Amino acid sequence: MRQLWIAVTILAAMVLLLAWNTSHVRQVTETMIEDLSQAAEAAQDEDWDRATELTKGVQDRWQKDVNYLRYVQTHEDIDEITVLLREVAGFLTDHDVGEYTATSVRIIGKLEVIRDLEEISPGNLF
Repeated sequence: MRQLWIAVTILAAMVLLLAWNTSHVRQVTETMIEDLSQAAEAAQDEDWDRATELTKGVQDRWQKDVNYLRYVQTHEDIDEITVLLREVAGFLTDHDVGEYTATSVRIIGKLEVIRDLEEISPGNLF
């Protein structure tokens, strides 16, 4: 009977860790998605100071969380977002609205994929 309770405790701990990870990844990605969306809108309005401020915040947050995300996601997705964030910084400098917006949308798409892959759902279990 004791072994059963140990197994149940381990299973419960694993489920709690999975739920925490899902919540943490969602929080990290949602904040970045929201800020990038606002930055793209600012760029379209040619408010480059606001776009730069929001993009810098996303880049700082990405640098803070990238090591954790490497534990739970494929490195290919992480590396692509890192490169796209560097590209978007260049488009900010050039004040290229089209390229900045397009690259921001690609980053947002990748962040949404990361978020969705960590969701607890039947599609992710099978």
